[in-house]
Amino acid sequence: MIAILQQTWQTVTAHKVKSALAVIAIAWGMLSVIILMAIGEGFYRQSSASLAALSNDIQITIPSQTSKSWQGIPQGRKLTIPNGLLPKLKESGFTSAVSAVYGKGAQVTNSAGVTFASEVAGIDADYADLILLTLQKGSRGISPSDMKNHNPVAVVGKNAAKAGGISLGDTIRVNGYPLTVVGLMSEGSKGLSFGDEQRVMIPQTLFKDFWISKPDWLLVKPAEGVNGSQLRNMLQQFFARELHFDPSDRSALTLPDLSGAATMINSILRGIEIFLATSGVMTLAVGALGVANIMFLSVTERTREIGVRLAVGARQHTIMTQFIIEGTALVILGMFAGLSVAAVVVRIMTLSSLPEWMGQPVITVNAILIALIATSVLALLASYFPARRAARLTPVIALTTRG
Repeated sequence: MIAILQQTWQTVTAHKVKSALAVIAIAWGMLSVIILMAIGEGFYRQSSASLAALSNDIQITIPSQTSKSWQGIPQGRKLTIPNGLLPKLKESGFTSAVSAVYGKGAQVTNSAGVTFASEVAGIDADYADLILLTLQKGSRGISPSDMKNHNPVAVVGKNAAKAGGISLGDTIRVNGYPLTVVGLMSEGSKGLSFGDEQRVMIPQTLFKDFWISKPDWLLVKPAEGVNGSQLRNMLQQFFARELHFDPSDRSALTLPDLSGAATMINSILRGIEIFLATSGVMTLAVGALGVANIMFLSVTERTREIGVRLAVGARQHTIMTQFIIEGTALVILGMFAGLSVAAVVVRIMTLSSLPEWMGQPVITVNAILIALIATSVLALLASYFPARRAARLTPVIALTTRG
Protein backbone atom coordinates (compact mmCIF):
# COMPACT_ATOMS: atom_id res chain seq x y z
CA MET A 1 0.00 0.00 0.00
CA ILE A 2 2.88 2.37 0.83
CA ALA A 3 4.38 1.70 -2.59
CA ILE A 4 1.04 2.48 -4.24
CA LEU A 5 0.72 5.75 -2.31
CA GLN A 6 4.28 6.72 -3.29
CA GLN A 7 3.51 5.98 -6.92
CA THR A 8 0.32 8.04 -6.64
CA TRP A 9 2.27 11.01 -5.29
CA GLN A 10 4.87 10.71 -8.05
CA THR A 11 2.12 10.63 -10.70
CA VAL A 12 0.31 13.64 -9.27
CA THR A 13 3.52 15.69 -9.04
CA ALA A 14 4.60 14.61 -12.52
CA HIS A 15 1.37 15.95 -14.01
CA LYS A 16 1.02 19.08 -11.94
CA VAL A 17 -1.02 21.15 -14.38
CA LYS A 18 -3.45 18.35 -15.22
CA SER A 19 -3.79 17.36 -11.59
CA ALA A 20 -4.35 20.98 -10.56
CA LEU A 21 -7.08 21.38 -13.18
CA ALA A 22 -8.80 18.23 -11.92
CA VAL A 23 -8.59 19.41 -8.31
CA ILE A 24 -9.97 22.84 -9.27
CA ALA A 25 -12.86 21.22 -11.15
CA ILE A 26 -13.82 19.11 -8.14
CA ALA A 27 -13.34 22.05 -5.75
CA TRP A 28 -15.61 24.20 -7.91
CA GLY A 29 -18.28 21.49 -7.94
CA MET A 30 -18.00 21.01 -4.18
CA LEU A 31 -18.20 24.77 -3.69
CA SER A 32 -21.32 24.91 -5.86
CA VAL A 33 -23.09 22.17 -3.90
CA ILE A 34 -22.33 23.68 -0.50
CA ILE A 35 -23.07 27.29 -1.47
CA LEU A 36 -26.31 26.51 -3.29
CA MET A 37 -27.55 24.32 -0.43
CA ALA A 38 -26.52 26.96 2.13
CA ILE A 39 -28.46 29.64 0.24
CA GLY A 40 -31.42 27.30 -0.15
CA GLU A 41 -31.44 26.44 3.56
CA GLY A 42 -31.22 30.11 4.55
CA PHE A 43 -34.08 31.00 2.20
CA TYR A 44 -36.15 28.07 3.52
CA ARG A 45 -35.62 29.05 7.15
CA GLN A 46 -36.41 32.70 6.48
CA SER A 47 -39.56 31.85 4.57
CA SER A 48 -40.64 29.21 7.10
CA ALA A 49 -40.29 31.72 9.91
CA SER A 50 -42.46 34.12 7.94
CA LEU A 51 -45.04 31.37 7.58
CA ALA A 52 -44.96 30.35 11.24
CA ALA A 53 -48.11 32.33 12.03
CA LEU A 54 -49.89 30.49 9.21
CA SER A 55 -48.99 27.13 10.71
CA ASN A 56 -50.42 27.70 14.20
CA ASP A 57 -54.08 27.61 13.09
CA ILE A 58 -54.66 31.35 13.45
CA GLN A 59 -57.87 32.01 11.54
CA ILE A 60 -58.70 35.21 9.69
CA THR A 61 -62.43 35.92 9.72
CA ILE A 62 -63.76 38.55 7.33
CA PRO A 63 -67.48 39.38 7.09
CA SER A 64 -68.70 39.40 3.50
CA GLN A 65 -72.06 39.21 1.72
CA THR A 66 -74.76 36.54 1.81
CA SER A 67 -75.50 34.58 -1.34
CA LYS A 68 -78.59 32.77 -0.02
CA SER A 69 -81.86 33.95 1.47
CA TRP A 70 -82.57 32.84 5.02
CA GLN A 71 -85.83 32.85 7.00
CA GLY A 72 -87.35 35.61 4.92
CA ILE A 73 -84.17 37.68 4.74
CA PRO A 74 -83.14 38.18 1.09
CA GLN A 75 -79.72 37.32 -0.26
CA GLY A 76 -77.07 39.95 -1.00
CA ARG A 77 -77.05 41.31 2.55
CA LYS A 78 -73.69 42.84 3.54
CA LEU A 79 -72.58 41.52 6.93
CA THR A 80 -70.78 43.39 9.69
CA ILE A 81 -69.57 42.16 13.08
CA PRO A 82 -71.13 44.09 15.98
CA ASN A 83 -68.67 45.12 18.71
CA GLY A 84 -70.95 43.55 21.30
CA LEU A 85 -70.54 40.13 19.70
CA LEU A 86 -66.81 39.89 20.44
CA PRO A 87 -67.12 39.03 24.17
CA LYS A 88 -69.58 36.27 23.29
CA LEU A 89 -67.13 34.83 20.73
CA LYS A 90 -64.33 34.91 23.30
CA GLU A 91 -66.53 32.97 25.74
CA SER A 92 -67.73 30.46 23.13
CA GLY A 93 -65.38 27.74 24.37
CA PHE A 94 -63.78 26.99 21.02
CA THR A 95 -61.49 30.04 20.95
CA SER A 96 -58.50 30.92 23.13
CA ALA A 97 -57.94 34.42 21.73
CA VAL A 98 -59.90 36.83 19.55
CA SER A 99 -58.41 40.03 18.16
CA ALA A 100 -60.57 42.50 16.25
CA VAL A 101 -58.88 44.82 13.76
CA TYR A 102 -60.30 48.20 12.79
CA GLY A 103 -59.09 50.40 9.97
CA LYS A 104 -59.61 53.95 8.74
CA GLY A 105 -57.95 56.38 6.39
CA ALA A 106 -56.41 59.35 8.19
CA GLN A 107 -53.76 62.01 7.87
CA VAL A 108 -50.75 60.99 9.95
CA THR A 109 -48.01 63.60 10.29
CA ASN A 110 -44.64 63.78 12.01
CA SER A 111 -43.35 66.55 14.27
CA ALA A 112 -42.51 68.65 11.22
CA GLY A 113 -46.05 68.41 9.92
CA VAL A 114 -45.12 66.14 7.02
CA THR A 115 -47.67 63.43 6.17
CA PHE A 116 -46.02 60.00 6.19
CA ALA A 117 -48.97 57.58 6.49
CA SER A 118 -52.60 57.52 5.44
CA GLU A 119 -53.99 54.50 7.28
CA VAL A 120 -54.61 53.88 10.98
CA ALA A 121 -55.47 50.52 12.51
CA GLY A 122 -57.11 49.89 15.87
CA ILE A 123 -55.66 46.77 17.52
CA ASP A 124 -55.64 45.13 20.94
CA ALA A 125 -52.95 43.66 23.15
CA ASP A 126 -53.23 40.19 21.53
CA TYR A 127 -52.71 41.29 17.94
CA ALA A 128 -48.89 41.38 17.92
CA ASP A 129 -48.62 37.92 19.51
CA LEU A 130 -51.13 36.36 17.13
CA ILE A 131 -49.33 37.53 13.98
CA LEU A 132 -45.85 37.10 15.52
CA LEU A 133 -45.07 40.78 15.03
CA THR A 134 -41.52 41.66 16.08
CA LEU A 135 -40.56 45.13 17.24
CA GLN A 136 -37.29 47.00 17.48
CA LYS A 137 -35.26 46.80 20.68
CA GLY A 138 -36.75 49.10 23.33
CA SER A 139 -40.14 49.06 21.65
CA ARG A 140 -43.36 47.68 23.05
CA GLY A 141 -46.70 46.83 21.59
CA ILE A 142 -50.17 47.89 22.63
CA SER A 143 -50.68 46.80 26.24
CA PRO A 144 -53.82 45.96 28.26
CA SER A 145 -53.20 49.20 30.18
CA ASP A 146 -53.25 51.16 26.90
CA MET A 147 -56.57 49.53 26.08
CA LYS A 148 -58.07 50.21 29.50
CA ASN A 149 -56.94 53.83 29.73
CA HIS A 150 -57.36 54.80 26.07
CA ASN A 151 -53.68 55.83 26.08
CA PRO A 152 -52.58 58.09 23.19
CA VAL A 153 -49.79 55.78 21.99
CA ALA A 154 -48.89 54.28 18.64
CA VAL A 155 -46.90 51.48 17.01
CA VAL A 156 -45.54 52.50 13.61
CA GLY A 157 -44.88 50.15 10.66
CA LYS A 158 -41.32 50.00 9.37
CA ASN A 159 -42.01 51.58 5.97
CA ALA A 160 -44.13 54.33 7.48
CA ALA A 161 -41.42 55.03 10.07
CA LYS A 162 -38.80 55.34 7.32
CA ALA A 163 -41.00 57.67 5.31
CA GLY A 164 -41.56 59.96 8.28
CA GLY A 165 -38.16 59.63 9.94
CA ILE A 166 -39.90 58.37 13.07
CA SER A 167 -38.01 57.29 16.21
CA LEU A 168 -39.14 55.88 19.53
CA GLY A 169 -40.62 58.56 21.77
CA ASP A 170 -41.51 60.87 18.88
CA THR A 171 -44.85 62.64 18.81
CA ILE A 172 -46.97 62.06 15.75
CA ARG A 173 -50.44 63.38 14.94
CA VAL A 174 -53.47 61.50 13.65
CA ASN A 175 -55.85 64.05 12.14
CA GLY A 176 -54.17 66.58 14.40
CA TYR A 177 -54.41 64.50 17.62
CA PRO A 178 -50.98 63.92 19.27
CA LEU A 179 -49.76 60.39 19.97
CA THR A 180 -46.49 59.10 21.42
CA VAL A 181 -44.63 56.43 19.45
CA VAL A 182 -43.96 53.50 21.81
CA GLY A 183 -43.23 50.82 19.22
CA LEU A 184 -41.48 50.47 15.88
CA MET A 185 -41.80 47.41 13.68
CA SER A 186 -38.42 45.74 13.17
CA GLU A 187 -36.76 45.25 9.80
CA GLY A 188 -36.62 41.50 10.29
CA SER A 189 -40.24 41.02 11.35
CA LYS A 190 -41.16 37.50 10.21
CA GLY A 191 -44.82 37.30 11.16
CA LEU A 192 -47.96 37.76 9.13
CA SER A 193 -48.43 41.12 7.51
CA PHE A 194 -51.69 42.81 6.64
CA GLY A 195 -50.14 46.02 5.41
CA ASP A 196 -48.80 46.83 8.87
CA GLU A 197 -45.53 48.09 7.37
CA GLN A 198 -47.35 51.07 5.86
CA ARG A 199 -49.63 52.07 8.70
CA VAL A 200 -49.89 53.31 12.26
CA MET A 201 -51.45 51.07 14.92
CA ILE A 202 -53.22 52.46 18.00
CA PRO A 203 -55.28 50.95 20.86
CA GLN A 204 -58.76 49.83 19.80
CA THR A 205 -60.37 51.87 22.56
CA LEU A 206 -58.65 55.05 21.38
CA PHE A 207 -59.57 54.20 17.78
CA LYS A 208 -63.25 54.00 18.75
CA ASP A 209 -62.92 57.35 20.49
CA PHE A 210 -61.91 58.80 17.12
CA TRP A 211 -64.36 56.91 14.92
CA ILE A 212 -67.63 55.03 15.36
CA SER A 213 -66.65 51.78 13.70
CA LYS A 214 -67.12 48.03 13.59
CA PRO A 215 -64.29 45.51 13.12
CA ASP A 216 -63.04 45.07 9.58
CA TRP A 217 -61.95 41.53 10.37
CA LEU A 218 -60.94 39.21 13.20
CA LEU A 219 -57.98 37.04 14.11
CA VAL A 220 -59.12 33.94 16.00
CA LYS A 221 -56.93 31.43 17.79
CA PRO A 222 -58.54 28.05 18.51
CA ALA A 223 -58.86 26.56 21.96
CA GLU A 224 -56.66 23.60 22.82
CA GLY A 225 -57.82 20.48 21.00
CA VAL A 226 -59.56 22.40 18.20
CA ASN A 227 -57.88 22.17 14.80
CA GLY A 228 -58.13 24.62 11.95
CA SER A 229 -60.89 22.80 10.07
CA GLN A 230 -63.02 22.45 13.19
CA LEU A 231 -62.48 26.11 14.04
CA ARG A 232 -63.68 27.25 10.61
CA ASN A 233 -66.83 25.13 10.91
CA MET A 234 -67.53 26.43 14.42
CA LEU A 235 -67.03 30.05 13.33
CA GLN A 236 -69.40 29.49 10.41
CA GLN A 237 -72.06 28.07 12.71
CA PHE A 238 -71.52 30.75 15.37
CA PHE A 239 -71.84 33.71 13.02
CA ALA A 240 -74.70 32.09 11.08
CA ARG A 241 -76.63 31.89 14.33
CA GLU A 242 -75.73 35.37 15.55
CA LEU A 243 -75.96 37.25 12.24
CA HIS A 244 -78.91 35.26 10.88
CA PHE A 245 -77.72 33.73 7.64
CA ASP A 246 -77.79 30.23 6.16
CA PRO A 247 -75.08 28.10 7.84
CA SER A 248 -74.32 26.51 4.45
CA ASP A 249 -73.70 29.92 2.83
CA ARG A 250 -69.91 29.89 2.38
CA SER A 251 -69.96 33.34 0.79
CA ALA A 252 -71.16 35.03 3.98
CA LEU A 253 -67.75 34.80 5.66
CA THR A 254 -64.24 34.65 4.24
CA LEU A 255 -62.38 31.97 6.21
CA PRO A 256 -59.11 31.22 4.38
CA ASP A 257 -57.24 28.04 5.27
CA LEU A 258 -53.86 29.56 6.12
CA SER A 259 -52.33 26.39 7.57
CA GLY A 260 -53.05 24.48 4.36
CA ALA A 261 -51.44 27.25 2.36
CA ALA A 262 -48.41 27.20 4.69
CA THR A 263 -47.96 23.45 4.18
CA MET A 264 -48.11 23.83 0.42
CA ILE A 265 -45.67 26.77 0.41
CA ASN A 266 -43.24 24.88 2.67
CA SER A 267 -43.32 21.98 0.21
CA ILE A 268 -42.54 24.38 -2.64
CA LEU A 269 -39.66 25.86 -0.65
CA ARG A 270 -38.21 22.38 -0.03
CA GLY A 271 -38.54 21.72 -3.73
CA ILE A 272 -36.53 24.86 -4.48
CA GLU A 273 -33.87 23.74 -2.00
CA ILE A 274 -33.68 20.29 -3.64
CA PHE A 275 -33.41 21.92 -7.07
CA LEU A 276 -30.48 24.05 -5.91
CA ALA A 277 -28.75 21.01 -4.43
CA THR A 278 -29.28 19.07 -7.66
CA SER A 279 -27.82 21.94 -9.66
CA GLY A 280 -24.74 21.86 -7.45
CA VAL A 281 -24.38 18.09 -7.84
CA MET A 282 -24.56 18.47 -11.63
CA THR A 283 -21.72 20.99 -11.45
CA LEU A 284 -19.79 18.51 -9.32
CA ALA A 285 -20.45 15.82 -11.94
CA VAL A 286 -18.80 18.04 -14.56
CA GLY A 287 -15.77 18.25 -12.29
CA ALA A 288 -15.74 14.47 -11.97
CA LEU A 289 -15.71 14.17 -15.76
CA GLY A 290 -12.59 16.30 -15.69
CA VAL A 291 -10.97 13.84 -13.30
CA ALA A 292 -12.03 10.95 -15.53
CA ASN A 293 -10.46 12.64 -18.57
CA ILE A 294 -7.23 13.21 -16.67
CA MET A 295 -7.17 9.56 -15.63
CA PHE A 296 -7.86 8.28 -19.16
CA LEU A 297 -5.08 10.52 -20.44
CA SER A 298 -2.80 9.19 -17.72
CA VAL A 299 -3.57 5.61 -18.77
CA THR A 300 -2.79 6.46 -22.39
CA GLU A 301 0.51 8.14 -21.51
CA ARG A 302 1.58 5.31 -19.21
CA THR A 303 0.58 2.38 -21.42
CA ARG A 304 4.18 1.12 -21.80
CA GLU A 305 4.74 1.46 -18.04
CA ILE A 306 1.60 -0.58 -17.39
CA GLY A 307 2.76 -3.19 -19.93
CA VAL A 308 6.13 -3.53 -18.16
CA ARG A 309 4.47 -3.96 -14.76
CA LEU A 310 2.08 -6.57 -16.11
CA ALA A 311 4.95 -8.39 -17.87
CA VAL A 312 6.97 -8.67 -14.66
CA GLY A 313 4.06 -10.14 -12.76
CA ALA A 314 1.88 -7.26 -11.51
CA ARG A 315 -1.69 -8.39 -11.08
CA GLN A 316 -4.66 -6.65 -12.69
CA HIS A 317 -6.21 -5.69 -9.33
CA THR A 318 -2.91 -4.00 -8.32
CA ILE A 319 -2.93 -1.86 -11.47
CA MET A 320 -6.61 -1.09 -10.96
CA THR A 321 -6.08 -0.14 -7.32
CA GLN A 322 -3.24 2.19 -8.33
CA PHE A 323 -5.40 4.22 -10.71
CA ILE A 324 -8.43 4.26 -8.42
CA ILE A 325 -6.28 5.67 -5.60
CA GLU A 326 -4.79 8.29 -7.94
CA GLY A 327 -8.25 9.47 -9.02
CA THR A 328 -9.60 9.37 -5.48
CA ALA A 329 -6.64 11.40 -4.23
CA LEU A 330 -7.39 14.17 -6.74
CA VAL A 331 -11.07 14.17 -5.73
CA ILE A 332 -10.26 14.30 -2.00
CA LEU A 333 -7.92 17.24 -2.52
CA GLY A 334 -10.62 19.03 -4.49
CA MET A 335 -13.23 18.15 -1.90
CA PHE A 336 -11.33 19.67 1.01
CA ALA A 337 -10.39 22.72 -1.04
CA GLY A 338 -14.03 23.22 -2.00
CA LEU A 339 -15.25 22.81 1.58
CA SER A 340 -12.72 25.31 2.88
CA VAL A 341 -13.56 27.93 0.28
CA ALA A 342 -17.30 27.34 0.75
CA ALA A 343 -17.00 27.97 4.49
CA VAL A 344 -15.20 31.25 3.83
CA VAL A 345 -17.72 32.35 1.18
CA VAL A 346 -20.72 31.56 3.41
CA ARG A 347 -19.10 33.47 6.26
CA ILE A 348 -18.61 36.49 4.01
CA MET A 349 -22.24 36.25 2.85
CA THR A 350 -23.56 36.17 6.42
CA LEU A 351 -21.57 39.31 7.24
CA SER A 352 -22.78 41.14 4.14
CA SER A 353 -26.10 42.92 3.66
CA LEU A 354 -28.13 40.33 1.81
CA PRO A 355 -31.78 41.03 0.94
CA GLU A 356 -34.05 40.21 3.89
CA TRP A 357 -36.08 37.68 1.90
CA MET A 358 -32.95 35.54 1.29
CA GLY A 359 -32.24 34.97 4.96
CA GLN A 360 -28.76 34.01 6.13
CA PRO A 361 -26.96 31.17 4.27
CA VAL A 362 -26.39 28.17 6.54
CA ILE A 363 -24.08 25.20 6.00
CA THR A 364 -25.89 22.24 7.52
CA VAL A 365 -24.67 18.73 8.35
CA ASN A 366 -27.04 17.40 5.67
CA ALA A 367 -25.45 19.67 3.07
CA ILE A 368 -21.97 18.40 3.95
CA LEU A 369 -23.14 14.76 3.94
CA ILE A 370 -24.85 15.14 0.56
CA ALA A 371 -21.76 16.77 -0.88
CA LEU A 372 -19.47 14.08 0.55
CA ILE A 373 -21.68 11.22 -0.68
CA ALA A 374 -22.03 12.77 -4.13
CA THR A 375 -18.27 13.36 -4.26
CA SER A 376 -17.49 9.82 -3.15
CA VAL A 377 -19.79 8.26 -5.76
CA LEU A 378 -18.48 10.48 -8.54
CA ALA A 379 -14.88 9.85 -7.47
CA LEU A 380 -15.41 6.11 -7.68
CA LEU A 381 -17.00 6.41 -11.13
CA ALA A 382 -14.34 8.83 -12.38
CA SER A 383 -11.54 6.51 -11.27
CA TYR A 384 -13.07 3.10 -11.91
CA PHE A 385 -13.41 3.10 -15.69
CA PRO A 386 -9.91 4.42 -16.46
CA ALA A 387 -8.53 1.97 -13.86
CA ARG A 388 -10.41 -0.93 -15.46
CA ARG A 389 -9.07 0.02 -18.87
CA ALA A 390 -5.51 0.11 -17.50
CA ALA A 391 -5.91 -3.26 -15.76
CA ARG A 392 -7.25 -4.95 -18.91
CA LEU A 393 -4.33 -3.96 -21.15
CA THR A 394 -2.56 -6.89 -22.77
CA PRO A 395 1.17 -6.76 -21.85
CA VAL A 396 2.41 -7.48 -25.39
CA ILE A 397 0.23 -4.80 -26.97
CA ALA A 398 1.02 -2.31 -24.18
CA LEU A 399 4.79 -2.79 -24.60
CA THR A 400 4.63 -2.10 -28.32
CA THR A 401 2.55 1.08 -27.84
CA ARG A 402 4.31 4.42 -28.08
CA GLY A 403 3.41 6.58 -25.07
